[in-house]
Amino acid sequence: FLLWITPAPPFRRIAGLLLAWALVSNAAVEVPAQSVEEFEDRVWEALDAENVDGARRILSRARTVHPDEPLFPLLEGDLYFDRELFSLAEENYREALTLGADPIRTRYDLARALARQNRDVEATTELEWVSSSGDADLDVVSDLAWLYFKLYRLDEALDLLDAATEELGRDRYLEMTLGTVRGAQWDFAGASDHYRWAIADARRSGDPVFEAVAEYN
Repeated sequence: FLLWITPAPPFRRIAGLLLAWALVSNAAVEVPAQSVEEFEDRVWEALDAENVDGARRILSRARTVHPDEPLFPLLEGDLYFDRELFSLAEENYREALTLGADPIRTRYDLARALARQNRDVEATTELEWVSSSGDADLDVVSDLAWLYFKLYRLDEALDLLDAATEELGRDRYLEMTLGTVRGAQWDFAGASDHYRWAIADARRSGDPVFEAVAEYN
């Protein structure tokens, strides 16, 4: 009957004290927040698994933990843009800009979201700023020239495309837009030359879809 009150061996008492101290210490120490990189990795993992709702939940948590980080509204804007929710994409790109996101990349993304909402004048303003703020870029030139065409600013479209061709070299996307603009100016011979060059380049590059569209034009 004396066994149950026999003191524990010293090493057991020490182990118990150490365990208790560890539990108290862990309870008192705040768990550090996850890093921006960890959140970004988890977002991409969710998107790779086609778990869009999961990616949105992760982004919501990330924006709570890192409220001044522009990466997360950028990622959320891209998520909405890819799903054709363009007004939500616009909202997130604007927030990213206020948080200090790279203005050239973000204003380009914002312009694309505006253009998809048929807000061509606003989109043009954004792209003009992007075009004037960096080196010539094929995507920026193509998109801005197309908006000039839609707004019937044909001379500006030609000037932009000619300057880009001189700087970047001939490109079938630029040539296609040049053909469209010259056609709108009733220069059908010039338009045909641009289309033929684009068709030949698409054929050389093995791009049958582009070739078919150019042939149709």
